[in-house]
Amino acid sequence: MNEKLKVFVTLPFDFEDAHNLLSNSGFEVIINEELPLDRSSLLRKARGCHGIICYPTQNIDKEFLNFVGNQLKVVCTNSVGYNHIDLKECSKLAVAEFAIGLLLNVSRKISEGIEFYKKNDLNAYWTESFLLGKSLEGSTVGILGLGRIGLCIAARLKGFDVKKIIYHNRHRSVQGDELGFELVEFEELLTGSDFLICSCSLNKESKNIFNKKAFEKMKPSAIFVNVSRGECVDQDELYEVLKENKILAAGLDVTIPYLLAKEHKLFSLENCFITPYISSAEENCRLKMSVVTAKNLINGLNGQNLLYPLEFHEE
Repeated sequence: MNEKLKVFVTLPFDFEDAHNLLSNSGFEVIINEELPLDRSSLLRKARGCHGIICYPTQNIDKEFLNFVGNQLKVVCTNSVGYNHIDLKECSKLAVAEFAIGLLLNVSRKISEGIEFYKKNDLNAYWTESFLLGKSLEGSTVGILGLGRIGLCIAARLKGFDVKKIIYHNRHRSVQGDELGFELVEFEELLTGSDFLICSCSLNKESKNIFNKKAFEKMKPSAIFVNVSRGECVDQDELYEVLKENKILAAGLDVTIPYLLAKEHKLFSLENCFITPYISSAEENCRLKMSVVTAKNLINGLNGQNLLYPLEFHEE
C-alpha cells in the first residue's frame, strides 16, 4: 500500500537525516526544486498527494484542500508555533538566543553600524554620540509570555546584569517566581520596561495587543522586540508610533505577512529592524524540525500517532 501513497515536499530538505527518512519510507516522494514556488505551481504539484510537507509562506486554505483532493491525509508544516506544530524543546533555545541577539542588535545599533561603515568614511562622521546605543545593564526588561521561550530568554538576560525582569502572563509562572522574576499587570509591563520582548502565544487576547494605545504607554526610550507572532502587533500603528519617535526602536522577526514586500513602509524607518523569520534558524534546531516533520508525515500516512499533532478547537 505504501508504494501507492504520494508525498509532496514544497521546499528542498537541507538536512540529510530528514531526506533519508522520507526516501526510505516506501512512499513516492516528490521534492519541489522550483524556487520560488508560486501559488498555481503549489496547487498543481500538490494535487493528488496523500501527504504534504509545507512551510509558513504557503497558505493551506480551503481552496488548497479542495483542489488537492479528498485523498489528502496528512499536512505537516516545518515551522514553530501553536498554530503550526509546536516542536517544544527543540525550538525554545534557538528562539531565546535569537531574541536576545535581535534586542542587542537594535539597542547597540550593530547592523546599522555595519551598513554605515560599508558606505561612508567614518572620519567624516565620528563624534562621541555617533551610533550611540543603550545598555542592558541596570535596565528593566519586560516579557509578555513567560512560557518555555520566555523563560529561556529571561534566564539568559540575567547574565547581562539587568536590574530586574518583569513579565505578564495569564497565570503566574512558578519557575519565574523561583528565578526572581516579577509578575505585573500588562499596563505596568508597558510603562515599566526599558526593553519589552513579546514571546507570547497567539490567541484572542494577544491578537493586536501591541497597538497604538499600548505603544503610547511605553517609555519614549523603550525598545520593542517581537519573536512571537506577527498578529500580536498592529503594524500600521507601530509604523506611526516609530515614525513619531514615541518609542525608540523596534526589532521584528515576525510580521504579517511572513515576508513583507520590499516597498513595505516599515522598511523605510531607520528605527525599525526586521529579520526574515529566522529566530529558529539554528543548525541543531532546524535539523530537529526537519526530522520531526518527516516523522510526523510518515506516522500519519501509516496510521500511527503523530509526534506533535495540532488539535483543532472550534471557537
